[in-house]
Amino acid sequence: MTELQLIFLVVCAILVGFAKTGITGSGILVPVLLIEVMPANESVGFLLPMLIVGDIAAVYWYKKEAVWEYVWKTLPLAFVGIVVGFFIFDFVQQNDAVPLLKRMIGATVLFILALHFWLKRRSTDQGTPQIPKLLRAPWCIAGGIATMLANAAGPIMTVYMLSFRLTKEQFLGTMGWLFLILNVSKIPLHVKLGTITTESLTQNVMLVPAIAFGGFIGIKIVKKINQESFNRFVLVLAAIAAIRLTFF
Repeated sequence: MTELQLIFLVVCAILVGFAKTGITGSGILVPVLLIEVMPANESVGFLLPMLIVGDIAAVYWYKKEAVWEYVWKTLPLAFVGIVVGFFIFDFVQQNDAVPLLKRMIGATVLFILALHFWLKRRSTDQGTPQIPKLLRAPWCIAGGIATMLANAAGPIMTVYMLSFRLTKEQFLGTMGWLFLILNVSKIPLHVKLGTITTESLTQNVMLVPAIAFGGFIGIKIVKKINQESFNRFVLVLAAIAAIRLTFF
């Protein structure tokens, strides 16, 4: 691994920590950054254990706040999406079409960013608009597909959970448990796909201090910076990177 690759991995680990301590906008940049230093299929499996470390931290701090009703309602549909995403992923690898997966990850991130800005325009003083009941099932399935293909379901599930008008603590606890369960469930699938290996897990362990550092810094500065401006800056960077992946 070159020094440049190592720097990219450390930055991604710090951003994962940031995302799990409240600066949520930073998380969407990680999937597109990782592809700069490793093949698209390997990057998805490599990122997964890092996200699980962050999920464990979120569950630890907010475990008593989770609204399990919404966790149980969401999981079955998200699992359906994960299975669909697994077969898409496997098809891409079996047909030696990893460059296509790279474009799919870029397109997924672009779709999520477009969704984010569209909902932002529709938001009111009462918060995120409600998702129509008829769309909730396909919405959760889409989240499962996005998390399997690109580890990029955060914004989709965020909009879904916010539509239930949870308190901040309930939201963090519910999302923490939801993603911990979903991400752990993906480990056997990625092992089967060959995107998680003993070598990749060893590198993941080495990056745990960087994830912890990102979480610590996020806690310290989240109240001292303009989070909206920071998120906007990260989203613009993610959009540029996703356009590059998709079209170039």
